[in-house]
Amino acid sequence: MSILFLLIGFIVKISTGLDDALIHIPIVSNISKSRAGKISYAIGFMIAVLVAILISITLAEFIKELPYHNFIASGLIFMFAIVVYFNLFSLHLDNIKKPNFRKITPRRIAMLIGMGFTLSLITIIDDVLVFSSLFISSNAIIYTVIGIIISAILEIGLIMFVSQKVKSIKYNKEISTIILIGLGILVLFKLI
Repeated sequence: MSILFLLIGFIVKISTGLDDALIHIPIVSNISKSRAGKISYAIGFMIAVLVAILISITLAEFIKELPYHNFIASGLIFMFAIVVYFNLFSLHLDNIKKPNFRKITPRRIAMLIGMGFTLSLITIIDDVLVFSSLFISSNAIIYTVIGIIISAILEIGLIMFVSQKVKSIKYNKEISTIILIGLGILVLFKLI
């Protein structure tokens, strides 16, 4: 049963993070050329994921107290599927200012961690709704969190090392939407 929750957390983070990864790829390639810069950005990304998980757990505890919480949780997932499909919370790369640094300094590392955190939190904040619906019905929160973290590590790895291949994935919006609708149906009928 714990492997099931780990797998669910992993699949949900992959499906909700696919569109986010496509946003991060040009950002990372634009603001950081060195390995230290990319690692700094990745640290900020992972901190944002942990913050989103904490917010999700808190929100799930609140929603659990409401009557018909499975309808609320599945409704949130369906709303997120609509948001993903219609790209309602898109982040425009034109608004991101590239820092003007020439060498790696502690200040630049701090700036890149901050940028990684801020930009990741902006793109991950909508995933909080889906994560929280997982924590409502989950008796094994720790395994779901581990699945989300493993998926986030894989996602940032893809962003850092395989950026050109990730750009070429077709129908990422449709794939994410189908997975989210399936998850919403499972939560609605209390299957997970």
